[in-house]
Amino acid sequence: MTSKGTRDALMLVAGVGLGAGLMYLCDPRSGAERRGGARRALQRVGRHRSSDELVAARVRKVVARSVSYPAAIAVTVEQGRVTLGGSVIASEVDALLRRVRRVHGVIAVRSGMDAHDWAADVPGLQGIAERPRRLPGLEEMGWRWPAGAGIVGGTALGALAVRGVRALR
Repeated sequence: MTSKGTRDALMLVAGVGLGAGLMYLCDPRSGAERRGGARRALQRVGRHRSSDELVAARVRKVVARSVSYPAAIAVTVEQGRVTLGGSVIASEVDALLRRVRRVHGVIAVRSGMDAHDWAADVPGLQGIAERPRRLPGLEEMGWRWPAGAGIVGGTALGALAVRGVRALR
């Protein structure tokens, strides 16, 4: 039988571990990539696969919200593997690829797009640019997490987890 002190120590270690895990997944720089990797791994394990037509429709919606000239980008999907082609503004490529990788049902993304610094001499990039239909994220607005915010937040979450487990007894 364990003593109350031993149980409290185990709960503290569990809370710190939970807090550290949440900090790892919620990190503002790499957390989205880590969560995306975990999400893709779970999707591969899952039995239900989205049809290629459904995945293509989802990707087209993301493209429409992510770039200035969405009509210039062609989307093809084969067994969850997305290929993007056409012309795009160079500054929009990285964000577009990142967002497409997060789409449910996407296994891999291949870029066959031609990136251009400006739209002046590219026929597919002529006309009035459509405004991407999305709200900017905190980092895109220039706000960054303070250095200690993750540590404080993780510790607070760990303490709340310990308190919650104690309340269940």
